[in-house]
Amino acid sequence: ITASKFVTSGGSVVFTATANNDYSFVGWYTDKACSTPVSGTDYTVNGNQLTINNVTDDVTVYAKFVPTFVINAEAKGPANSGTVSPDTQTVAEGGSSTTITATPSDGFAFEGWYSDASCTNRIVSGSYFVISGTTGNELIVNNVKGDETVYAKFVRVWTVTTGVTTDSPTGSGSVSAGATVNDGDSCTVTATQNTTFRFVGWYTDIDGTIPYEGGCTTNPLSFTVTCDMELYAKFESNYKNITIGITNSSKTCASYEFSIALSALGQSFPTVETVDNTQRILPKYVYESFTGDIY
Repeated sequence: ITASKFVTSGGSVVFTATANNDYSFVGWYTDKACSTPVSGTDYTVNGNQLTINNVTDDVTVYAKFVPTFVINAEAKGPANSGTVSPDTQTVAEGGSSTTITATPSDGFAFEGWYSDASCTNRIVSGSYFVISGTTGNELIVNNVKGDETVYAKFVRVWTVTTGVTTDSPTGSGSVSAGATVNDGDSCTVTATQNTTFRFVGWYTDIDGTIPYEGGCTTNPLSFTVTCDMELYAKFESNYKNITIGITNSSKTCASYEFSIALSALGQSFPTVETVDNTQRILPKYVYESFTGDIY
């Protein structure tokens, strides 16, 4: 900046402020402490240029300069998982950065902002860091006092597909909806059986031939997602048709086939016998156990 200029009374004079490297011009002031900005019709400010109009007396003005700092932003995650913009900018001391935006690539998600390259110190929105955006993918750094680097973490997104196996009876049950899940996050699925049906277990194929983890029946089921997954719930009827023979000490009296609840062992049921084309009710019997595969 030119230290001084002479001008005739009523004339005008122009000053230009030029910042050195690592400094930034802040503004023009009328006091040495730089607390009172120039104002009024006698002053015309155009960026770092000041015109003083209608000069009728000695005038002193002050150009304020402050250090500048660099704000860097880096993308972290698998190769080509996302970008940050702008990735570098210069901010005057005490000023604020422009909005830094993290944009994930297809098949990836923005996970969060961090202050370290290993992405262990998560940034929390406050007065210094302000986080916004629909997924928290926008960041502003306020009251900058030094160089700063922030890191945007991106992760793979996996799809969890759910359903009911094709060999389950129609209307036997349902499963909670599938989801898209960030890599390493937990997912929970729930199977709900309808009346007179029961949940058998989880399978990784829709035909119900490949048990999940060798035969998992945990319900609800929670797991960590590290790849695309398919989980299908298998249901079966809670009733089976079975044949029971009733015998005395000398011979078989009758054989009966009917449907019985798998949970009904130990309960008593009436039976019907047909003899000479005539049906009659037999005494109740307690079915304590059965042989053969009934479920």
